[in-house]
Parts: sequence; structure tokens; C-alpha cells
Amino acid sequence: MRAGDLIGRTIVDAHGRPVGVCTDIRCEVREGPADTAPELTLSGLLVSRRHTGSLLGYERGRTEGPWLVSALVRWLHRGLAVVRWEDVADVPEEHDRDISLRPGAQPQALD
Repeated sequence: MRAGDLIGRTIVDAHGRPVGVCTDIRCEVREGPADTAPELTLSGLLVSRRHTGSLLGYERGRTEGPWLVSALVRWLHRGLAVVRWEDVADVPEEHDRDISLRPGAQPQALD
């Protein structure tokens, strides 16, 4: 699976109600043996209520750049949340179908 298979798709709860749009993914770095490259593991999906495009890294808080761009991106993506990957129930291969969450799963607001 590639990031492009997830980003831009609608995420729905277990009852089929829209939760938001996947705007980005979160990965964790897992170190392996010393002679191998670190492994990236998908840990979650960033979810926005609006489909407004890229976050440009501004959701990370430590990204520096023009204050106006930062303010605009943060305003457009207010209410941004994350869904843990283990809370994802189904990712259909067809890109026009929604990503569904397991029962009881809820996106967690980002600080």
C-alpha cells in the first residue's frame, strides 16, 4: 500500500457516517539491526473535516516558514485529528470507496 492509496479518501465510522478526509499519514521509525536501514511503519491517518489539500508540514508545530502561510494552513485544517492505524477496519482497493473504521473508533484531536 502507498500513501497515495489513502490520502484524499473519505473516512467513515462503523455506521458509514463520514468522519473526514485523510489528508496525510503518520509513520513510526523502527530501528533494526545495525547494518540495516530503519523501517517505517504506518501508525495513523491524519483526518480533516475539509478536503483542502496538503498540510505542508505545518501540523508538526516545529515547522518554520512564512507566518501567513502557517496561519492559513492551520486555519484551513482546524479540527485536525488522527486515527490510529489499528482502528482502521477496511481500506478497499477501489480508490473511489471509503476507508472505514472499526466499531467504537474515534479520531483523536491533535494538540
